[in-house]
Amino acid sequence: MALGLVVVGIVAVAVFAYVVHSWATGGSDDDDVAADEVGAAIGSDEGSDEGSEHVGDGSSTTAQETPTTAPVTARDLLRGDASQAFESFAQIHRGQPVKVNEILVYEDWAQIQVQVPGEPTHVDEYTWRGGDGVSGPEPVDLLSMEVDELPDKLFDLSELDASKLPTMTAQGLAQFPEEGMEITHVIIDRFLPFDTRVLVRVYVSHPERGGGGYVEFTPDGGLVEVVA
Repeated sequence: MALGLVVVGIVAVAVFAYVVHSWATGGSDDDDVAADEVGAAIGSDEGSDEGSEHVGDGSSTTAQETPTTAPVTARDLLRGDASQAFESFAQIHRGQPVKVNEILVYEDWAQIQVQVPGEPTHVDEYTWRGGDGVSGPEPVDLLSMEVDELPDKLFDLSELDASKLPTMTAQGLAQFPEEGMEITHVIIDRFLPFDTRVLVRVYVSHPERGGGGYVEFTPDGGLVEVVA
């Protein structure tokens, strides 16, 4: 125990003497080197910026640049201008008539099922996600019942006017005035066997509570039915 106290005392005296010496002499060369190294390390940390690179004007930019073209939103298709998607669909067969089985319209993409020219019992699917073109074709596996009813279900894409879609979606949402209700998607087809007409069905629901239903319109915007 006594020996331990003696050792502690010797160390304390040595540290005190070192501090006094450093203060009196302004510090040794080794101290300066150590300080320089610490300063360099701090400067290196402050000057680094992970995920960035320098450009010619001395500024920095992140490695992943923000796209110059904003992504398509729900307001663009369901409540805004969906004409670009429908114009792309119209060019699937290079300007020839497009016979439609079904069209789906979502927030930022749309999908169409069309009869394959020269193959009356076959249907292909194409998807639009922005721009002037579509992806596809992807063959659609139809049930035997769907193949049988296909001649009665097909309609010409030219029967639709995309400019009327925003009015229909707005009216559809108004049929469900509960707070927080949103348009989820739109389906356009002949709703066989319930109705032989081409109908636009606007689906409305709450993102958390669910509920809602759909509203049917004719392609010219006439209200047919509200199904809750």
